[in-house]
Amino acid sequence: MNNNTNGQLVVSEAGVFVPKHLWQQIERALTEANQAALVTPSPTRPPDNRAPQDRSRELRWIKAHRQDYTGQWVALEGDRLLGHGPTSREVITAARQAGVESPFVIKLENARPAPLIDITREQQWLKEHRHEYLNQWVALDGDRLISHGTNAREVSEAAHAAGIETPFFTRIEPDEELPFGGW
Repeated sequence: MNNNTNGQLVVSEAGVFVPKHLWQQIERALTEANQAALVTPSPTRPPDNRAPQDRSRELRWIKAHRQDYTGQWVALEGDRLLGHGPTSREVITAARQAGVESPFVIKLENARPAPLIDITREQQWLKEHRHEYLNQWVALDGDRLISHGTNAREVSEAAHAAGIETPFFTRIEPDEELPFGGW
């Protein structure tokens, strides 16, 4: 997730990140579902009709302290740490003892970057063979052509049927040549 939200995300009471532009739609959908008796509000908590909270201070705190508290639950009020520990119940109790009834509670996991995938063999194959498969989909496994054709679904299914779990999959488009004009 992008930590630079610039106020575009809202955090619900349950700690769910919701795009700000969808907030009112979600509230309306829940209200209509309640009116239609599709869902019932929690008997222990009255419906929350407050405006969404700005959680930018909490997000900045998380960004700055994630490494220090990785694997732990934390309770925050703005940029103030109210409690941390192995269970959410423990940190909620600590927050309430600090006088905060509804803290922002989240488990901090280590943000792992996606592993880099080497596609140099696939790029070389495309460079050497693209002219043979113009306007077609191709599925490659390294420098080996697994399937090709004009129907993307069929090409993908053929690659999976061949036992390739994650094929390199692309459509080969003709080169866009610039028009030549001379004088």
